[in-house]
Amino acid sequence: MKRMFTSKPTLLVILCCLFLTSLSLPSYAQTATWLGSVSADYNTPANWNPSTFNPYDAGSTSLTIGAGNPNNPIQSGENSNPIARRPAKLNTTVDAYLKVTGKLYPSNSDVLNGTIDISNGGDFNVRNVAFVGNGGKGTVNVITGGTFSSKNAMYIGRNAGGNGVLNVWGGSVYATDIQVATNGASGLISFKTVSGSINVSGDKRSYFQTLVSTGKMIIEAGRTFDIAYNATANTTVVSVYQDPNSLIREVAESVILNNGIVKATITKSSGEITSLIYKGLEMVSTSGNKTKVYYDWT
Repeated sequence: MKRMFTSKPTLLVILCCLFLTSLSLPSYAQTATWLGSVSADYNTPANWNPSTFNPYDAGSTSLTIGAGNPNNPIQSGENSNPIARRPAKLNTTVDAYLKVTGKLYPSNSDVLNGTIDISNGGDFNVRNVAFVGNGGKGTVNVITGGTFSSKNAMYIGRNAGGNGVLNVWGGSVYATDIQVATNGASGLISFKTVSGSINVSGDKRSYFQTLVSTGKMIIEAGRTFDIAYNATANTTVVSVYQDPNSLIREVAESVILNNGIVKATITKSSGEITSLIYKGLEMVSTSGNKTKVYYDWT
């Protein structure tokens, strides 16, 4: 005669199941919201709610940045390495303003709305997918010397009501892929200086050419795009075309005149000569707030 046995799950089995389940789900043990009540310093705990949050120990914290009262955040320094300094998640709302001047590497992000300025030296790197203008208006300005990256895809305008704008104002953008205006959203990429670039994995020339022809990627009047594929690096690079045979070349803040003998660098804003090289010899000397030019054409 066979005997049937039934038993209730043991406490050990239940605990094991709970442990395994927790391994498969992301966990943000803490949330913090920007206030800006003390200063604009992103790394000051008193500017966050709760004030016990330490921006240098953000690995398990999901951050939300909205309009500061009265200060909007300016990030500086290292919020990238070690990994514990990286926010578990960083979202910005439509009324947010964030300025990045240091390294900020959130592990995740659902929404980058409002306005984000990445200035000279700023390095904003989303270690997953970046959504600029997700269900609302979002603008990222990548200014000369700044870098905006996503480890995976980057969406410029996503989902109904989304309106994403990526302004490449001399900085660099890196992503495995970039998609503009998806899932009923509007989106735009705009170049306003000659030194900026977009770098994506794979041969995406056709896609970027379509963006140009449909008005979703624009450039100032009189200029054209250079959309090139580097097979060795397996990377498509979008930049502003400059004639390689021209004696004049523009960079972000200067104009360079070079005839192979004399090379002069002139600041656009002031017309100041910051460098004058003749036969390999620098002839501009800066002392204090004065600039002197020495010349000897022999």
